[in-house]
Amino acid sequence: MLKEIRKIRQEGPGRLRWFRDSYWDLYAWYDEANSLIRFELCYGKPRNEQVFAWRRSGSHDHWKVNETESTYTFNQVAIYDASDADFDPEPVIERFRKDMPAGEAELREFVLRALREARPAG
Repeated sequence: MLKEIRKIRQEGPGRLRWFRDSYWDLYAWYDEANSLIRFELCYGKPRNEQVFAWRRSGSHDHWKVNETESTYTFNQVAIYDASDADFDPEPVIERFRKDMPAGEAELREFVLRALREARPAG
């Protein structure tokens, strides 16, 4: 079950919220009016990590994290492989629905809606 990490460094205007567990990291950025402007849903830790990123413009991306580094130190940044055109959001939707706390229903439903909209046409 995802839990919010409350003591995180905030830089610039707006606000960052971070939720995590052993499988997920969810980063949600809000503007000064408390409107969601973007999020990154990282999942599949630690062996098959992938990232679904959504922006307020409505655009989204999906990447696989490059696994050439078997361990990361605190200061390293994950390297994303090219966009994954074969992204199937269904397994992500099902698991995220169960793992995001009910007390975060608004954010949970927003992320689920963005994932549903990322389904391939057809």
